[in-house]
Amino acid sequence: MTKWQAILKALPWKIIFPVVLFLVVVLSAFTIRSSHYRKEARKIRAVIGADFVPFTVESSMMYAYSRDVATGRGIPRYDPGLVGMEKIPVRDQMTVGLEYFLGYGYRLKKLFCPSTSTPADENYEDDPDFTRWLRFQLRLWTSLTAGFIFLWLIVLRCPWFFALLGGLLHAVAPAAIARYTAQDIVRGEFCLPLIAAAFVLSCWSFRKRGRWRLLLLGVTVFLAIATWDMCQIVFSLWGICEIVRLLIGGVINSKRRNVWRSEERRVGKECRSRW
Repeated sequence: MTKWQAILKALPWKIIFPVVLFLVVVLSAFTIRSSHYRKEARKIRAVIGADFVPFTVESSMMYAYSRDVATGRGIPRYDPGLVGMEKIPVRDQMTVGLEYFLGYGYRLKKLFCPSTSTPADENYEDDPDFTRWLRFQLRLWTSLTAGFIFLWLIVLRCPWFFALLGGLLHAVAPAAIARYTAQDIVRGEFCLPLIAAAFVLSCWSFRKRGRWRLLLLGVTVFLAIATWDMCQIVFSLWGICEIVRLLIGGVINSKRRNVWRSEERRVGKECRSRW
């Protein structure tokens, strides 16, 4: 046996192989979403002559707050620009969280890559470099959902080939692409990867004990619920399904009980902070 053969044999292929397939699924999802966005952007560029794609009203509000975070101003407690709601705190009008993710992501990017823009782009917006990065960051992040679906199927002990097909199915499904190309800012773009990651961590914890997995699960559930109201429905339905499972004769062991205790603590903490 040669030296290189010995090195290859010693590598942890049980870990490397799923990681490689995970990256393949994520990059496939990102490529397809980017291609779809560029197709729409080209139609607008042909009309106005610049790489400018406008946001919807709700998305433009989230964009403005994200840029406030990126420039160091932070999200204001009250926004005088919201006509008719100037005296209502911003955090009482919408769930805030995605804006910090995007704003601090851009600040981190600027540490390594300087801003780039052209005069033609600046005719339509103040900071085109931030807009380009925001859309890139959103597409890359939401593409993790397909990768987590692949890992979820692996944890459920599906053969790797069918797990790969499951992840790629989400990567190419029109319903999964339609609103998640970062053409608009949607809170689901940030929270769907968290929901999928919660399913992976919970099923993994059902199979094997581990405090760090329970900790990650609790943090993931907390972040999801804290940043998107729809997550309450998802995890509530999951809890109802677990109750039905117990009523029809399902058993609960210590591993399963620990998972639900971890989720209950994080969900309870978020509910108490809101109400």
